[in-house]
Amino acid sequence: MADIFISYSRKDIAFARLLNQALSSSDLDTWIDWERIPVGEQWWNEIREAIEQSNIFMFIISRHSLGSPVCKDEINIAMQNNKRIIPIIQIGRASCRERV
Repeated sequence: MADIFISYSRKDIAFARLLNQALSSSDLDTWIDWERIPVGEQWWNEIREAIEQSNIFMFIISRHSLGSPVCKDEINIAMQNNKRIIPIIQIGRASCRERV
C-alpha cells in the first residue's frame, strides 16, 4: 500500500516529478502513473485500486488538471473511499521549483 497517490495532468509531469522526488526523499511511498497507458478497463482498474489502497490522495491543481476528466474521476474515487485529500496548487514553473 502506498502512502500517497498523486493525481496530476500529463501536462504537469515536470512538477509531478519534483513533488514525487521531494516526497520520496522524506521516505514516503508514492503511487504515480508515469506511463502513457491507453485508457481502458485494465488501466482504470489499476488506478482505482491504487487510490483505494493509498492512505492519502494528493491532487496537483493546475489549469490542466482542473479540465481533465480523468483527474475528476480520480477525485470522485478518492471521495467515495473517504480518502484524505491534499490539494497542491501549481502556480507557475519558477515558483513551483522554489516551493518543492
